[in-house]
Amino acid sequence: MPGSVVHFQRLVEGKHGAPILFDAEHAAFVEHESEGSLPLGLFDEGSYEEHSVTDIRSGQIYIVSTDGLWEAHNEQDEQFGKERLYEVVRRHADRSADEISGRIHAELTAFRGESSQDDDVTFVIVKIE
Repeated sequence: MPGSVVHFQRLVEGKHGAPILFDAEHAAFVEHESEGSLPLGLFDEGSYEEHSVTDIRSGQIYIVSTDGLWEAHNEQDEQFGKERLYEVVRRHADRSADEISGRIHAELTAFRGESSQDDDVTFVIVKIE
């Protein structure tokens, strides 16, 4: 992507948290600070934070998710947590976005076991090639 200008902008977080970036070059996760805002679509009026990312490089992985992903519980009432999510992404960062998504789903399902799903779990993985 040298010489290219790419803009990944204006993701509305609506109570679920800002997008998370995994920078494979530095093996680091970056969470953009968020004040939280009203749930998306609940009210006619409302203000939402905008997050713009302009330093896009090959190998970066963006995770956009509802909080139900990391707040999912297992039978021992432990949360899946962001650290488990990060470990899955880190281990599979060399794979495609579809494969990373599949691994997150599989590991979350195994983690939950027979426990019920009490919240929505929605996530999107974007990998810059």
